[in-house]
Amino acid sequence: MMKKKMNKSWILNTFLSLPFFTSFICYADTIQTKLNLNSVTLYAKGAELSETATVQIPAGESDIILMQVAKDIDPASINIDIGSKAMILATTLKNDYFVNYPESAQVKALKQQLQQLQAKLDDKNIRLAVVQEEISLLTGNRIEHLKKSTSSITETTNIIHFIRENLTQTLSAKSALLQEIKHITDDIAKLQQQLTHEQGQTQAFTPIIILKIYAEKAVTLPISVSYVTYSAGWEQRYDFRVQEINTPAHLTYKANIYQDTGLDWQNIDLTLSTTNPSDDRQIRPLTPWVVSIKRNDHDLDNIRLYSSNLVSKAPMSMVALNDEGHRSLTDYIAINNQGINQQYHIQLPFTLKGHSQDNVVILKETEVAVTYQYVATPKLDNSAYLIAKISDWQYLNLLPGNAMIFFANKYVGEQFITTTEMADTLDISLGGDKNIYIYRQQNSKQLSKPSFLGKQVTQKFAYTIDIKNTKASPVTMTIYDQLPVIQDERITLDNVHYSGAVYNKESGLLSWTLTLNPNEEKQLPLSFNVTYPQDSVVSGL
Repeated sequence: MMKKKMNKSWILNTFLSLPFFTSFICYADTIQTKLNLNSVTLYAKGAELSETATVQIPAGESDIILMQVAKDIDPASINIDIGSKAMILATTLKNDYFVNYPESAQVKALKQQLQQLQAKLDDKNIRLAVVQEEISLLTGNRIEHLKKSTSSITETTNIIHFIRENLTQTLSAKSALLQEIKHITDDIAKLQQQLTHEQGQTQAFTPIIILKIYAEKAVTLPISVSYVTYSAGWEQRYDFRVQEINTPAHLTYKANIYQDTGLDWQNIDLTLSTTNPSDDRQIRPLTPWVVSIKRNDHDLDNIRLYSSNLVSKAPMSMVALNDEGHRSLTDYIAINNQGINQQYHIQLPFTLKGHSQDNVVILKETEVAVTYQYVATPKLDNSAYLIAKISDWQYLNLLPGNAMIFFANKYVGEQFITTTEMADTLDISLGGDKNIYIYRQQNSKQLSKPSFLGKQVTQKFAYTIDIKNTKASPVTMTIYDQLPVIQDERITLDNVHYSGAVYNKESGLLSWTLTLNPNEEKQLPLSFNVTYPQDSVVSGL
């Protein structure tokens, strides 16, 4: 008995030491499973997706292929948690895994339509063949044959009339059949093209994540996966609405969302974040601060022409204010301000298709205290623009983005709101007001031609700015104009008159601030002399 036991033990040890058995016990089982998308944190450029799955794994090593992964993933951002029941040996991202999905309902419907059209085409071709045969029979009867086979002219005439009548009908039927065949053939070509596209969607290379896992025993393994993809993002949009002057403005925060991840976001938990994971996180060192003398440029940099902020582009969305008592999406959005990061958490299941653009979500609505002022630069534009000036705008937590401007329930234009300028107020242009008349013209009574005195030339320039308020209420206005900025000591500027204006000598900017009562008119005079050497050419006058 002992000898037999020893022999069995020797045989077992020998068997275990064989190479092929060693390879067998180390072979990693391959398990394929689909991830379920649960939540998305959307950044300005990029999105962090969180997905989960549950798999049954045997003891030993296993290769788990995680399907339904977004495209354009940052490999360094992949984070996987499988708990403490198993150990991850390796993680691999593969972007070109071939998948042959089951035939979709759309493909089946297209194939059925193609079969019906093909049957219809076959029927029309059969009818065409019959008509062609009828035409051959009718055109085969020649006059010579008729003379031999008929005994009278009357009988021959009747036969010719019969051929003419039936041949006309048959040729018309042929023409109609050819038209029908062409239309059916075109429809088949379009359907075939659409079918090819749809079939391409079911046979594609898709990204996957491969996990090599080791477990001491068979377990049910929960898998949590998160990663960042750059095929999604959002940008801030605004609606800025003013119903009438001297009332608060209504500011609507909107998110324009896009996603091209290849995954449908179905009933997910969505959070919009103002941070950007692709931004540079490094602190930049200071460079030397060089101070030097700079010459003043002769330009209009300090004159603010508000008409440039308006474009004639139609608004992407016209969001009406909710009636009292009606709930909107903003009632289900929780705003969390974390200092450098503001988050909008949508507390409703959110759905968005995998290839989707221009999805507008209303995040927040608030009233904003504003002051109103009219601004005009008649040297460039005779329009008076109404400006809504927002103080303490830094507390509004604005991001750079386009704002749709509405005044008295009418769309007046679009303005890009920038948050990089350290201005005391944020100015929003509400458009031109045709009830305020402004006109700038040369004052011919004071204007003079160049006069020569010795080697010097003196020329007088004179202008008048006419303003009239035809509105039923008083208005406060700021009018901008300018004087020349002299950069050459050989040129002098004197005899300057700009009654009531504030003058900035460095920039040459003039500004009048005035109030006009209903139907009140005012004139703003502006004149100056420029003297320069007779033999020189002066630019800019």
